[in-house]
Amino acid sequence: MPTIRAAREDDDLATLGTIEREAARLFAPWGLDVLFGSATTPVAILDEARREQRLLLAVDHQDRPIGFALLSRVDWHGHLDELDVHPDHGQRGVGRALVEASIEWARARGLTRLTLATMRDVPFNGPWYLRLGFRELDEREIGPGMRTIFQRELAGGYPVERRVFLARDLV
Repeated sequence: MPTIRAAREDDDLATLGTIEREAARLFAPWGLDVLFGSATTPVAILDEARREQRLLLAVDHQDRPIGFALLSRVDWHGHLDELDVHPDHGQRGVGRALVEASIEWARARGLTRLTLATMRDVPFNGPWYLRLGFRELDEREIGPGMRTIFQRELAGGYPVERRVFLARDLV
């Protein structure tokens, strides 16, 4: 089982871009690898998240990152902005461990829900999160922050008709 910990000042955050790019290749069968792999999260954003304790790392036995979760607050809830696991470490519980740590991150801040936007039709996205206890948000539950995410994704060329907003209630 991987170790999940908060990112530290001495972590090389640039390595997370490699993880993000490699994970994006898994989307090729759904025609999404170019879109998702075209840009990675800028190191400046990762560094800000590290300083604000919103960046969780999954590390191997040598303390090298093999996955990460980038978190924020959206509409008064915890929000999972990004979760990536290097494919060499896939199917070993790393993603699940990052989700569970993200839930604990939200709970520790008194937040009662963890939300995310994901692909409805990709087995290791929407269906996977549903198996982890997430549920689809209905229209009335989507707040202004989530709507902003939707508009940003629309402008960025995401196939928004395939996107879904999910939540896991933490109370």
